[in-house]
Amino acid sequence: MTPDTQLVRPDAELASRGETILLVDDHPVILDGVGEMLRRYRYSVLPASNVTEALAYWRKYRDTLHAVVSDYHLGRGRTGISLLRELSVAQPNLLMILTSASVTPDVMIELARTSTIQCLPKPYHYQQLLRLLRGGLDAGPTRRLAAQRRSVDPFHPAPPTDRTEG
Repeated sequence: MTPDTQLVRPDAELASRGETILLVDDHPVILDGVGEMLRRYRYSVLPASNVTEALAYWRKYRDTLHAVVSDYHLGRGRTGISLLRELSVAQPNLLMILTSASVTPDVMIELARTSTIQCLPKPYHYQQLLRLLRGGLDAGPTRRLAAQRRSVDPFHPAPPTDRTEG
């Protein structure tokens, strides 16, 4: 194994299985750092520093995109929530993760109740992001939505265990 493809053994289960991630953050250091970490885990990363770049990547790669990870504050009056909601309407099968140091617990609960956007509060450990990505990608869109609804409403039924879902 070459150094650039080598993973720490305990985290190997968190590695990509060929997925492409659109990563959106207006802070270059965060965009570069998180992007590099995801690439080390073999994810293909499309780094966007603003909404315009993110939408351009989405238009070009939407058929091969698996997840979008976006910061909340994106500058010029746009938020990660508005971007993720816009993309989820057009492509509801994408895993959507919002990262932020300023999203309140009430907003997180509201997002879980009204959308498929998952929240990851900052600061986070890189393994938290990898686990959220891997778990969401492995679950598939139908199971993700049902699990989120159950976390807000414990009486929401679990989906059938049909393994044919994508």
